[in-house]
Amino acid sequence: MFPLFETIKIKHQKVLLFEDHLARMKHSIKALSGRDLHIELNEKIILQAIKNDDLFKCRILYNDQEYQVEISRYQKRHIEKIVFIHDDDISYPLKFTEKNCFLKHTKNLSATTEPIFVVEGFLTDSSYSNIALWNGNEWHTPKEPLFFGVRRNVLLNENLLVEKDISINDMHQYQKISFINAMLDLEELEINL
Repeated sequence: MFPLFETIKIKHQKVLLFEDHLARMKHSIKALSGRDLHIELNEKIILQAIKNDDLFKCRILYNDQEYQVEISRYQKRHIEKIVFIHDDDISYPLKFTEKNCFLKHTKNLSATTEPIFVVEGFLTDSSYSNIALWNGNEWHTPKEPLFFGVRRNVLLNENLLVEKDISINDMHQYQKISFINAMLDLEELEINL
């Protein structure tokens, strides 16, 4: 019923990057079905369920005609280590609600282990976020991620990230990795390499 979803951060009763997320929803529906997005969604609708200044995660499940909003308090994941998963066939161009391409690789991992997917020798994304790697001077993000995230795009536009083809063989050049998505800004969740 809802093939796609969008995750939006709500902080201090403000819906962050709403227009960017809405633009991606419109693009995703067009790419998936060839149709336009015909739903009335705005920040006021999302904020109806918010009663305090906590940090919330808003998950919007949608198709071209309908949507469902799920709001929950945000709990940042605790990641202790990463593993590299080589899969030249993995693909996740849109935020599909069905995520079997990731689940088949993550089902046997501990809750504190996060995979980084490697396609044809190059890093792409983790199972739930884009990534950035610190080389001591600047943050690099894979030029060809599995998914072009809203936060990643904002960080690129702010010149806080540099797109680069990052080979698995180049990992010795980096000191740490940061996970970035709608809920996580650069340097909010890092692992030393």
